[in-house]
Amino acid sequence: MKQPTTYGLPNKREAVIKQLNLAYSEQNLEEEEFESRLKEATNAQSIEELKLVIFDFPIAIQDSIFPKETIVPAKVQAPSSPVVPSPRNKFQSILGNDSRSIPTLSQNMSKFSAILSEQKLDFRLSQIVGDDLYVHCEAILSSVTVDLRNENLEGKTLHIHVTGSLGEIKLLIPRGAAIQKSIHSVMGEFKVQDKNRSWIKRITGLGKQEEPEKDRFTVNITGTYWLGNIKLVY
Repeated sequence: MKQPTTYGLPNKREAVIKQLNLAYSEQNLEEEEFESRLKEATNAQSIEELKLVIFDFPIAIQDSIFPKETIVPAKVQAPSSPVVPSPRNKFQSILGNDSRSIPTLSQNMSKFSAILSEQKLDFRLSQIVGDDLYVHCEAILSSVTVDLRNENLEGKTLHIHVTGSLGEIKLLIPRGAAIQKSIHSVMGEFKVQDKNRSWIKRITGLGKQEEPEKDRFTVNITGTYWLGNIKLVY
């Protein structure tokens, strides 16, 4: 139960009595009613009891003595950019060819950087740890192929962050992905290629009877890439 409020009671009592006297002088209260309310105001032991004395007075009068609390609305924050965790594991290739199989794909961000290189990253046999999986690919004047066609991505969310410039990043993923992207390609292209819709299959009729794959996992692509191309192939 809420505790009675007594802070400010003398000042509020004086203001209520002033309004009672004014209402009586303007013949808005009968003498008997005025005396009853005056006694009630004098004997009030809390702000809550004092409010009852003028409960039926005009709202403007009530609010002048007992102002309602102003509720300040919570500040609504503008949507922020996707949060990318700091990479825990870092691999870099400079001026060469880098081809490697990655043992683990997990919630710990792994960053792969290629500078003036050709890089191939193979996640097909990687052990999957966790439900949110993170990869950061950086290509600067390089060609990077990331093979993520791992059969154990069912029900997972794969976060791919791309950065760099003047090159190409090719992402190979299994079919059945719900693709979400928040990526800025500056003076370049972001392409999605469906191998089942190649011109050979369209001409020969192969694949026409196949039903579309249901969404089995999610791929979330973020980042900024300058003067280059990003290609998503499934």
